[in-house]
Order: sequence, then structure tokens, then C-alpha cells
Amino acid sequence: MEEVKDQQGVENIARKEDAGEEMGMGELLGQDVKVEEGKTIAARVVAQTDDGFLVDLGLKSEGLIPKSEIDTPAIKKEVVVGATVPVFVVALHGENGHPVVSYKKVRESAAFERLAENFQSGAMVKGAIVSKVKGGFIVDIGTNAFLPLSQLELRPPKDVDSYIGKSFEFTISEFNRQQKNIVVSRRKMLEEAQKENKLKTLSALAVGQSVEGVVTNITDFGAFVDIGGVEGLVHISDIAWQHTKKVSDALKNGQKVNVKVLKIDKEKGKISLGIKQLVERPWLKAKEKYPVGSVVKGKVASITDFGVFVELEPGIEGLLHGTEISWSERNPKLKDLYKPGQEVELKIIGLDSDEERISLSLKKMGQNPWEDVAKQFPAGSKIKGVVSHLTPFGAFIKLSGGIEGLIHVSDMSWTKKVRHPQDVLKEGEEVECVVREINLKDEKIALSIKHLHEDPFKKFATGKVVSGTVKRIVDFGAFVEIEEGIEALVRLSEISFEKIAHPSEALKVGQSVEAKIIKSDLGDKKIDISIKKLDKDRERELLKKYVNKGEKPTLGDILEADEE
Repeated sequence: MEEVKDQQGVENIARKEDAGEEMGMGELLGQDVKVEEGKTIAARVVAQTDDGFLVDLGLKSEGLIPKSEIDTPAIKKEVVVGATVPVFVVALHGENGHPVVSYKKVRESAAFERLAENFQSGAMVKGAIVSKVKGGFIVDIGTNAFLPLSQLELRPPKDVDSYIGKSFEFTISEFNRQQKNIVVSRRKMLEEAQKENKLKTLSALAVGQSVEGVVTNITDFGAFVDIGGVEGLVHISDIAWQHTKKVSDALKNGQKVNVKVLKIDKEKGKISLGIKQLVERPWLKAKEKYPVGSVVKGKVASITDFGVFVELEPGIEGLLHGTEISWSERNPKLKDLYKPGQEVELKIIGLDSDEERISLSLKKMGQNPWEDVAKQFPAGSKIKGVVSHLTPFGAFIKLSGGIEGLIHVSDMSWTKKVRHPQDVLKEGEEVECVVREINLKDEKIALSIKHLHEDPFKKFATGKVVSGTVKRIVDFGAFVEIEEGIEALVRLSEISFEKIAHPSEALKVGQSVEAKIIKSDLGDKKIDISIKKLDKDRERELLKKYVNKGEKPTLGDILEADEE
């Protein structure tokens, strides 16, 4: 308490000085104040040296306030030559010959008394941020206090150095006088102020209202905008009618913007805002501005594997599909042909305002070779072309005029099952084929190699007698080649009148046989034959021949008839 009384005496002296009253050193120190170690007295600053500030103690030697104590802007303003300040006598005999005194000790002692009351009452304290340390800042509130970085603002600031030297009000969150540990915070105060402003702003806001705000934070998905103590989110899709790749390309922190209130959730305290909604949607007049068939100019916005997106105006893009670039080139290399920002002139071939889609074409800017295709390549005509490329389902043939037709894998052979076109054709090979079908609407021509010749299966109608060679024997019968590339099946039950367990009991591979066609399926290219049926028919014919003569055939007659 003695230190506090001395401090109060200094404050009284300071008030007299402010009033312009003259005072001597005796009055300043007080006649009953004795300079002793461990005492606090009032002293006038008389000079500044390299080691610190000299103060008049009424002794032979001036006292020295070490330079290390003058470490904050506030202390630098208080300890100046001519000022009267309270000092604590540390030692009457210092190393440099001067008594050592401390101004900071007195200042901190008085501050701790005041700060203890503020901590108990929750009152605010004012202080200046003096330096940055690991995890936060040092704040001068009469003594040094720690301000965690997380307690500086509602959101971590990006430029923390800009706060050094600035003064703010704080609350004391931790206070330990014995350990001289004080932690302060701004966040709680800011949260309470924000909550109050938020309630006030929310009660005044309405959906559809236009307000001014300031961008406070930018994220990958949008930007937060302060609209009067409360923040709303402008989603990236609501920044502009045109595609926005990065929020930071359109908005900056601290930027003033006009926004429209799209949605308010008062229970969750969330507000959805929009910027593009303040201007008319470009697609509303798209049909009038971009009629189908018109030629337009635009800039390449982006390039994908399937096409090129072209910006016709901010907010309206059209697609130039890869198939709409050339009549003759099926898969052009888009990235070799176009670059972002490149100006192009194209034809509009389709528009859907509801889906916000515009289809563009480069090849339809010129003459359409498909307009005369029916005259050039009538169905049934034989033509020649070059194999441009092969796919698992067929071969594309380039014809005159740059048009391509397709030979489907099923139209490559009547008799062989072609698994892949490469088994029959090669790229760059010239091939003769027949035009099977023309589809002008879809711009397709169906071609065929096998239709250069008549379907050989037509020769093998049901009831016809054929001869061939056994090629394969299986459990259920045998396959007989009746013409090159054409096989017929004789089932186990159709081989012999005698009961056999396996076809190999009656037939051998390579054996020549005659049989009758009992089933012919042209669609599935399947022929069933019967040896037994042919034998039965011949026996019936022989019996019929001799019955008409009224004679019974002998065994020799039957054998002779078989040889014939």
C-alpha cells in the first residue's frame, strides 16, 4: 500500500504541474519521503543517455531507468525529459555509478491493481498491440498481456503484421498476478457485437431486397459478404451469369458489392446472396438474338475432349461439337485447332433456352455434301472407297466428297463369323462395296461387302439333297461341309435307323455323306440335314417303283437301285 500512496502522490503532483503551478524538488519528493532501496518515490526525468533515462532523486547521483524498460510506445510517451514519474528504487549503487530505479515496476504494480478489478467485473481494458510472438501478440495494457491469434478477430486475419501498433479494447480472459500471466481477447466482444448486429439486420432483411455489402472472405465455393453486421454467402454460381472458374477472379477481399437477398434462414442465421440476379438473365432474349440458322461470332472459352465451348456474350456459351467441325475429318484434334480466347465464326444449328444450350457448327457454314448423296450413291449401287479406320463393330469407308460410310461387321461375309473387322480389312486399303441404305437425316450410309454376291444359303432350301464331307463330330451330331464355308448339322437322331450312342459309331471325320435338308434358317444361317430321312425317302421311292409293276423287289434289285 505504501507504493500505491506514493503513486497517488505523483498523480497529485502531475495535476499541479498541468495547472502551471511552480514546485521545487523538495515539494516534489515530499519532506517525509526518504530515498531507500525498495521504496517508490516521485522523480523528475532530467536527461537521456545511451543507457536509458536519468532521474533526479535528490541525491548526489541521478538514478537510471534502464533503456530496456522503455520498450512500448506508451512508456516512450510517458518517460520523457522534464516529466515527473514514479520510480521504484532497485539499488542505490549500480554498476555504472548511478542508483538503479525502475519505472516499469511501479507502472505494472498500479496496472495489476486496476486489471484485477477489471477481471472480476468483466470490464473492458484498452491496450496497444506492440509485437508479434509465437501463437499471437504482446499487448500493452499497463503491463504485458498475451493475445492469442485466434482471439484477435472472428476469422484469422491474413495480414497479422498490420495490427502491430494499433490500439483496441479487450476483455481479460485469464489473470494470474503471482505468475504475472494475463491473457486478453477481442473475439468474445466481437461475437457479442456481431450477434446483436445480426439480429438487427436479420429483422430488417427481406428476400428480394438489394443491399450493399463488403466482401470479407473468399473461398473455393463462394464469397462471404458483410451486409451490416451479418454475413451472407454468394455462391460461386451466383456471382455472374457466365461461368466463373475462380471466385478470386471476380471478387476481392474488402471490395464493396451490391447483392440481392435470395434466401433467409433465421433459425440457422444463414443468408444466401446473389450478384448476377441484379441484372437480367441473358438467356431470356437468346431466341431473338440467336435464331437457328444465323451466323455468329464468339470467343473460345474452353476446350474439352468432345467439343469447344464458345462464348457468344457474357453468360451465353454455345457448344461446337467435334462432329460439327468437318465433313471429312471424324475425330479432329481440337486442341491443335483452337486456343482459349480465339475468335471464331460459326452457324447456330440448335437452341434450347430452357436448358440454356446452343449448338454450333463450322462444317455447316459451307456446302453440305449430304444434300446430293442420294444422287451420288443410290442404294444398291457398287462403289469403291478407302478404309479410314476400324472399330470393333465395323469399318468406316471414306467415299468421294469426304463422306464416310460404314461396313458393319455383320455385312462382311455370308459364311464366316467375323469377330473383328481387322480380320478382313486394313486401314488405307481400297475396297469395293454395295450401298445398302442411306439415312440423310442422321447422315449415315450403310455399306456391305457380302452383298456384292448373292447369299449362298439361298441355294439350300428345305427338301434339297446335298452331299458333303464330315468336318467335326460332337456328342449331339456331326457338322458336314456342304459348300466352302457352309456347314450343315446332322443330329444324332438323324444319322441312322439303327440305335447308336454316339455319332462316331456311324461317321468318321473326312467321310463323304449324302443327306436331305430338313430345316433351312436364312436369318440365323443354320441348316439341319438328315441321312436317315434321305435313306427313308429312297427306300419309299424304290418300293413305289416295284409296287406299280406288281412285283416284289429282290434283295439284288434293292442293292442295284442303291448303286444307281
